[in-house]
Amino acid sequence: MTGSGDFLYDQALALVHQHKVASAALLERRLGVDQSRADALMAQIARETPEVEQLDSGLYLYLPDSLAGELRALRGLADAVLAAIRAGTVDLAELRDRAVSSGLATHEQLERDDTGQRRAA
Repeated sequence: MTGSGDFLYDQALALVHQHKVASAALLERRLGVDQSRADALMAQIARETPEVEQLDSGLYLYLPDSLAGELRALRGLADAVLAAIRAGTVDLAELRDRAVSSGLATHEQLERDDTGQRRAA
């Protein structure tokens, strides 16, 4: 149990991780709940865990831990870029630091141009 205090939610979360599938139908079959409860559980799992994403279509996608972490980092960087654009204050040094601190790039990678040559200082 994850300690959420909701035994059914914990069972649902365990099933999703065990089967590596984010599906309300899986929860209906395995937990014996109706469709509306299964949908509510999936929506809660998607809100509270990085491994499950709700797609625009309403379906859910299970992401392995490594992809979920990278997706969180990309979203964080995208949020920073969008905030800078909205504020009209794009600070490239700050965005580079954000990319490095999120693990999306290294300083060395950011010091090279598209051809792989070091940028002029």
